[in-house]
Amino acid sequence: MIIRFTRGTVQARRTGVAFTLVLPVIIALSLFAAPLPAQEKKPSVPPDFNLSAAGDVMIVTPLAARQSDPEFMSLVNAVRKSDAAVLNVEGTFAGEDAYPIADTGVTWMQSDPERLKDLQWMGFNLFSAANNHSVDFGIQGLLDTIRTFQQAGAVYAGIGKNLAGARAPGYLTTPHGRVALVSVASTFAVEG
Repeated sequence: MIIRFTRGTVQARRTGVAFTLVLPVIIALSLFAAPLPAQEKKPSVPPDFNLSAAGDVMIVTPLAARQSDPEFMSLVNAVRKSDAAVLNVEGTFAGEDAYPIADTGVTWMQSDPERLKDLQWMGFNLFSAANNHSVDFGIQGLLDTIRTFQQAGAVYAGIGKNLAGARAPGYLTTPHGRVALVSVASTFAVEG
């Protein structure tokens, strides 16, 4: 399901996409649209700001396989029309040197870093990363995920090399305004 917010209205769209997009349960998302300085000088009505919000994404297959599916491409086109499109990356982009931790409580979530490029190709440009799978592959997996986001030029929030980095918002500047993303998680497996 994709939820779109446009100047006081909310639209929801169900999709039959093969990969899972579930409404977020474990993240707190705070988005603020602020006018750019150039816009403040104009006394006219501010332009529409379109925000699309998806839930948890667990993506393991390339999206190229879906490009001939009209329903999938309809979803892609809806996301691409947004100034900001946010989702929760439910897992990591852990590299080959990262090993699973002893117990996650459920399963270990890992995606190839190329899948982040797929999500960006779809039009997603804000990535929530704080969730119960953020450290499935330990500190190395967390650092690999941070590096993947940074190398892709992705705006993300919720993880960091230290507490200050994990608490820091990610900022996206668009032609219609600026958005801040804050991402937190409150559910982790109990060790021991």
